Amino acid sequence: MSVIRLAQNPRVLVLTFPDLAEQGRMLNRIAAFTEKAHLPRDKVLDDAALAAAIAASNDTPSTYYFAHDYRAADVVRFFETAERDAIGLNGAEYRLKRLIDAQGWTSREVVGALISVPNTGAAAVIDASARAALLRHELSHGEYFTDPNFAAAAQDWWSHRLTDGERKAVRAFLAAQDYDTTNADLVVNEAQAYLVETPDTRFFVPDDVKMAPERLAHLRADLVRAMPPGWLRDATPAPRRRRLTDASAPSRPARRRRPNSRRSAPPPRSPGRGWRRSRARSCWSSRRPCRAA
Repeated sequence: MSVIRLAQNPRVLVLTFPDLAEQGRMLNRIAAFTEKAHLPRDKVLDDAALAAAIAASNDTPSTYYFAHDYRAADVVRFFETAERDAIGLNGAEYRLKRLIDAQGWTSREVVGALISVPNTGAAAVIDASARAALLRHELSHGEYFTDPNFAAAAQDWWSHRLTDGERKAVRAFLAAQDYDTTNADLVVNEAQAYLVETPDTRFFVPDDVKMAPERLAHLRADLVRAMPPGWLRDATPAPRRRRLTDASAPSRPARRRRPNSRRSAPPPRSPGRGWRRSRARSCWSSRRPCRAA
């Protein structure tokens, strides 16, 4: 494992792992504690309960998550709760405890973020493009956890730019991946990361949330414009706002073409996306190549 402090935002700590198994040993129990659906938020699972939770989600310890993100205060709370209840942790988790202590993360008032990604080649599906997409997605979570101005912009975007139906579709998408959708802050954070900061279509496409590409482009542009100045805004390409084509968009008279005007042939369609989701799950969270994620 390598530990990197993000230069653009030193409050974000990035862990990189050579394989998914090592990442899972260190962080799966925190995932269960903080954001997985139908699991307690006031106690840490012991080994047997964690294994049962992973099996119930049809995952393995390596596929429970491809990448992780946690608010520093929640990591502190996790270790405090485990100590309170005398839950035996594994060696990787104790190594993480020593790491956060060294960073000064010793109280729930700390402002910081812990994110993790696997190295390219950690699994067959983790090519350079997939790793870049994972990192971009997780870094946006880190910014949400540590920049209150960005978090406020994302919350306003969620509340006032998305329609009720769109919010419902996003919640359904997240619920299908076992996120705890009763946690409103988690839903907003995942919504901004998926809809705006996940460029790889193996992980997310507009149809996942029953949205037209033109509509998603509008929403992406809205959030990029609302972002506070800083590295995340600079690193997020502002999509061109495409004209909406659904029934709600104002109609315009069709533009006539000259009878003998020539139109270039459209490019050939791509043969397919390779590994996509099954059971309405994306390749992000039940992280199995070709079958799920």
